[in-house]
Amino acid sequence: VRYKNSRSFVWIFKQQQRRKEYFLTRMMTTTNDRRRRTSASVVSSSESRFPRALVLALFMMRGGVSGGFETVDESVDEIIVGRRTSFYSRPEYASAPVELEPTRRRIQRSERRRLIAFADEREEEDETHLKPEQVHLSISGDEEVTVVWTTREPLEEDFEVRYACAKRNSEDEDVIDRVVSSKTQTTWHIGKVFESSSYTQQMCLASATSLTAPSMGGPKTPVKRDVLAKLANTSSWADRDASNYNVVNSFKDVVPDAWFTMEKPWEKTVCLGYANANGGWYRSPFIHKAKIKDFNKERGFDACVYVLPHDEDENGETKYRSFKKRGSSNTNEGETILSVMGDTGQTEVTKKVFQHVKDVVKPHAVIHTGDVSYADGFAPRWDSFAELSEALFSSVPVVIASGNHDVVNNGAEYTAFEKRYETPWRRSASYSKNFWSFNVGKAHVVHIDSYSSVSTQMFDGAVADTFQTWLENDLARVNRKQTPWIIAVFHAPWYNSNSAHYKENEPQRLKYEQILYKFGVDVALNGHVHSYERSYPVYNNQRDECGITHIVVGDGGNYEGPYGSSWMTPQPSWSAFREGSFGAGSLIVHNDTHMSWKWERNACVHPDGTTDLNHTYWSMLDGESASSCRTDPDKSENPYVAVDMHVFVKNENKCETRKMGTGIGGEKLTFTEIDDEEGGVASSSNDQYRIQSLTVALALSLVCLGSTCYALWKTTQALKRARFAVSVCAVHRTTFDDEDEEENGVELNVSNSFHAAQDVDEGDEVLLFPGGQNRITSSSNVM
Repeated sequence: VRYKNSRSFVWIFKQQQRRKEYFLTRMMTTTNDRRRRTSASVVSSSESRFPRALVLALFMMRGGVSGGFETVDESVDEIIVGRRTSFYSRPEYASAPVELEPTRRRIQRSERRRLIAFADEREEEDETHLKPEQVHLSISGDEEVTVVWTTREPLEEDFEVRYACAKRNSEDEDVIDRVVSSKTQTTWHIGKVFESSSYTQQMCLASATSLTAPSMGGPKTPVKRDVLAKLANTSSWADRDASNYNVVNSFKDVVPDAWFTMEKPWEKTVCLGYANANGGWYRSPFIHKAKIKDFNKERGFDACVYVLPHDEDENGETKYRSFKKRGSSNTNEGETILSVMGDTGQTEVTKKVFQHVKDVVKPHAVIHTGDVSYADGFAPRWDSFAELSEALFSSVPVVIASGNHDVVNNGAEYTAFEKRYETPWRRSASYSKNFWSFNVGKAHVVHIDSYSSVSTQMFDGAVADTFQTWLENDLARVNRKQTPWIIAVFHAPWYNSNSAHYKENEPQRLKYEQILYKFGVDVALNGHVHSYERSYPVYNNQRDECGITHIVVGDGGNYEGPYGSSWMTPQPSWSAFREGSFGAGSLIVHNDTHMSWKWERNACVHPDGTTDLNHTYWSMLDGESASSCRTDPDKSENPYVAVDMHVFVKNENKCETRKMGTGIGGEKLTFTEIDDEEGGVASSSNDQYRIQSLTVALALSLVCLGSTCYALWKTTQALKRARFAVSVCAVHRTTFDDEDEEENGVELNVSNSFHAAQDVDEGDEVLLFPGGQNRITSSSNVM
């Protein structure tokens, strides 16, 4: 065969390079076959065996051939094997040459299609990993919310959140349609991502009944025992001589039966081994935070729209989210609706409560009284709760009190709560994320951590009175002309007529109740007890019309079931209403003198068998109406009542404490927040306080300007008199007769130039003094 085109050999060489593994295999497996064909080979060597095409291609690349060739030069032998080899004469007949170009094109097209498909799949997977999940809005200041979302991969640099506000023509109008389809120019603001992080947490069970055998399940199934056993079995991957090698055959090898049956201590935590690298740890998704600031400055607007990075709907178009603006204390923008819930967890009842709040209550903000997810040490359940609550909390800003299942649950929590949810502590001059306050509409909301010592204990590293001082200073700053209503929030109740958690937080009541009473707090919102109860105004366990109304709403749907069977009898005199069911409440701030409360039952549950640990299992009945049901067994006096309402009317004449707190109002920043704002992270200061300061400065400036103008006028008058005194030197006075010294006979002749100056006003009198000391005075000042 005569090869005339060297390009073919170059292409053959490239193909050989792409398939080098094939040639290596061929050299190893066909040695004997090659020996039989030695006479037909170009090169025969005991030291190296190379494919014929590769030999020819290498030879040509070294410059042995330009164009075609008839014979192979002996230099091939030197190039390939370093010594001479035998040659042979080619036969005169040859087979038809193989067409390589079409095969080459087919290979490229197939490879291209495969690579494109792989790239598209990879790109789609990357986009999915960057798609926002678990979105919620956390209240972080008077006129600020922090939008929080997660992704499976970290964001690139300089990503931001865009947001804009608008005025709706009606309550039912979709603000997204109004902003997106607006004919006028929409002003979009930018919220920079100020935090993006992920955390690690050990996989634990914080209590015996928490996940393996809950009393009320769904929509997320409990953790199965065989799953935990599989995670704990390190023998499936660790070497036998490794220190963390552990054979687990059943769940009893992870958690012994005694853990479930032991009564004291009943609060205990079991964790998978810390050295279990393939199951003992949980890695959170990447959590991103950005601030949406000063939206209340958009006067007249009642809703805002925001857009997250990589957020698209099912059609691949930009996804817009919205929320209602909270009312400002500086304006009369109508009533403010606050939804109140607590101890939610993640069950079918929880889902029903969230849906009711979103579709029926339609609040401006949600106050959660604590115990949010009931993850109870099993970290992935923080993700499942965020998914369950996204529909509500991504459209309504929420602030969450610190509950025992959030911060102190047998040492198994707090990291997730602290990383995922923001509070307004930095904008209320607090030193702890669990002590905070903010203004919403005509109300001032202040939070006290139920799990912070009221006195300095043996192992404490901080002085406990620091937070008492903070509480007093915060309430002293309240300006009740701007925020006439004060709402206190803390998880564990001070007044509760249920044997569950009865007087559990008594030390805190003895420490802080007198402070709240002194500053005229109107209402206290609590959770912890899985039931609903409202008190009369009370102080020191006695009814007091100037006392605080305590409301317990720990009935948000958690898996532990209702506490309706443990009401104390008789009902205390300060207890107004109580029921062991599930629901949520709402505070509606109407104006400066009226505020109303409404609790609505959303579900009843009934015994439905027992769990693996012989605990009663609770479930809802299909088709049961929340307006006419009854939780069995609820021993309260009102088991069938579906709604409880109360109206607060402010009467400052009867209660002098309601007049307390005439401070400047607004926010007070911590020094860390001030530093951040100097760096451009947040707004420079509280706008209200800044406006007040500017007003005072302007008033002082006007006073100073007026004083300056008056002084200038007096100076001008003095200069006029001085000019006259200088001009009088030009006066021609008559010569006095030494002999006739008549005091009243003096005559004054004034030059024309002096009259031309016209410096003497009508009514002024010229006085002449000996020695030329002449003065001009007003006639009214002449004595």
